Amino acid sequence: MKKRIIGFIGGGNMAAALIGGLLKNKVSAEGILVSEPDAGRAEKVKKDFGVTCVSDNSTLAAKADVIVFAVKPQVIPTVAKELRGKMDDKLVISIIAGKKIAWLAGELNAARVVRVMPNTPAMAGQGMSALSYSDAVRDNDKTFARDMFTAVGRVMECDEKHLDTVTAVSGSGPAYAFAFIEAMADAAKEHGLSYDAAVMLAAQTFLGAAVMVQTSGLTPEQLRKNVTSPNGTTEAALKVYNERGVHEIIGAMIAAAKKRSEELSA
Repeated sequence: MKKRIIGFIGGGNMAAALIGGLLKNKVSAEGILVSEPDAGRAEKVKKDFGVTCVSDNSTLAAKADVIVFAVKPQVIPTVAKELRGKMDDKLVISIIAGKKIAWLAGELNAARVVRVMPNTPAMAGQGMSALSYSDAVRDNDKTFARDMFTAVGRVMECDEKHLDTVTAVSGSGPAYAFAFIEAMADAAKEHGLSYDAAVMLAAQTFLGAAVMVQTSGLTPEQLRKNVTSPNGTTEAALKVYNERGVHEIIGAMIAAAKKRSEELSA
């Protein structure tokens, strides 16, 4: 990765995950700056990663070549007003949910904008990030952004018009998986297993199944059929799954999350 000074506006969990990934990707801590108004959080980021914390956003913008916006959506209008006109020819990377490239470019007076929808498994190095670019983003900018998010998981590029669907699937998706694991563990506990043992069984099963989808070359449908023996336990369970309309419920969940993402973007 080409050496650039990277400035993070916001030092929360996702920023911390990205900083950790960058350091593992042989980016020097001296090349990373963080602006974080919460003194306790700023001190933690400084202690955990050895990076420099600056006093305010303007100071960071003056020193950094790449500005990563990692603040809450309700905070960005104030931050953008403060930094408007200070982006010059900087690369802007935003992980702010619901803020479109055109809005960011207009509010910041910035041309080179990368909008990213990451997800929380990035904190475990197993994230899924979707990247969209403004027209002015250069090829080396794209490589830089891909490298940054590849350091915390997998990366895909897509047209910005698809990011609401991406949000519904991978952005919110970890919560769906957690809910399913929680439900499996609760059910197993009712049948005599300890909760901790049930969580371990369910979580590892999800992890293993996901790896098989990624590496086997088979579709999820084919893999499901391979596990489902005629008149076996899996078939009995999936019969209930189909009778209760779980597949349709999941489809409705994705549609609801996408609709809310569209509302937030508007």
